Amino acid sequence: MDGLLYEALPGRQVLTLGASVLFSLPIVRELCLWTRCIDASKKVAARALRRGLSLNVIPGGEAEQMRTQTGVEEVYLAKRVGFVKLAMQ
Repeated sequence: MDGLLYEALPGRQVLTLGASVLFSLPIVRELCLWTRCIDASKKVAARALRRGLSLNVIPGGEAEQMRTQTGVEEVYLAKRVGFVKLAMQ
């Protein structure tokens, strides 16, 4: 999906938000940063938006990623919706 997103936003740097816990693990942190992921905390996401960067958000988070089934389209929305408030700002 990243390829499609980069084509839709030519010339823009697109980063994906990742769980904050990933950035406390040394090797995992480096892998996340290498693959254009940044901490999903409100502070970090807001700073990236102020810098004019585009953010890729996976609203279902870990639940949506871990519970996937081939041929089944299902969305898992978390109770936390801070990303919607941030997007509206």
